[in-house]
Amino acid sequence: TIYPALSATISASQSTIPAGSQDAFTVHVSGGSGSYEYDYYIGSYSSGWTTSNPYGYTFSSPGTYNVYAVVKDTVTGQTVQTNTITVTVVAKLVINSFTASPSTVTQGQSVTFSWSFSGGEPNYLVSISDSLGIISWSTYTSSTSGSQSFTMTTAGTDTVTLTVTSSDGQQASKTITVTINPPPSTYSVTFTES
Repeated sequence: TIYPALSATISASQSTIPAGSQDAFTVHVSGGSGSYEYDYYIGSYSSGWTTSNPYGYTFSSPGTYNVYAVVKDTVTGQTVQTNTITVTVVAKLVINSFTASPSTVTQGQSVTFSWSFSGGEPNYLVSISDSLGIISWSTYTSSTSGSQSFTMTTAGTDTVTLTVTSSDGQQASKTITVTINPPPSTYSVTFTES
């Protein structure tokens, strides 16, 4: 039996991916007998011969990885190499700290929120929101740390959330609680002479 010439290309589900995440590689084959095995080369890693297509691989470290596959026709023994693609693995976006100072205030006083984070690709959308509807703030920045003060105008237990979104599409959030006490009551005393 004479089969058409074997050819193959490879594609990735994501070309940029956070470290610790899995990417999937699909080999598109034409020609041959229709029965194939694949050996995926991802950086210095080789899968060995497998029938898996797509093939999942978890990237543990940031960096740039060249990826290609060799396809073998299991009937004819013919092999062919795909094109080479590049996958960029970026550090995972992590919020390292988010604090309120002070964390207990009287209504009408201000609280300074400070934060730091790492990973992801700049720039970053940094947003702060809360459960009492006092805060709705965001900024677009290249900095991975900052602070912002707000006047706490409503008494109660306020759940405040910091959300960071990096330009590569990662998102991380962290929540803290601030206690806002009502102002002390004032009494008016009137004296009357009898």
